[in-house]
Amino acid sequence: MAVIGSGIRVRSGPAADADVIGSLDFDIVEVRDWRPDARWIQIRMAPDRVGFVDERFVRSTTDYRVIFARRDGGWQMVFFVAGD
Repeated sequence: MAVIGSGIRVRSGPAADADVIGSLDFDIVEVRDWRPDARWIQIRMAPDRVGFVDERFVRSTTDYRVIFARRDGGWQMVFFVAGD
């Protein structure tokens, strides 16, 4: 999934008051657990570490057609189409 913001907090648990264990800036993340009705999405941060991100800041690349490319040490959106 794609993180759609800068300075998005990654938390230790699925709650706004859980400890902040990292932050993300327009990153592509691996989802460990997600349900359509969930407020928090569990992501993999490292092989043995997971965190939680508020679902408002994460989008599936199947919501829209989006292509990202890694350029200059970061991810850049190079293609975006809304709808079919």
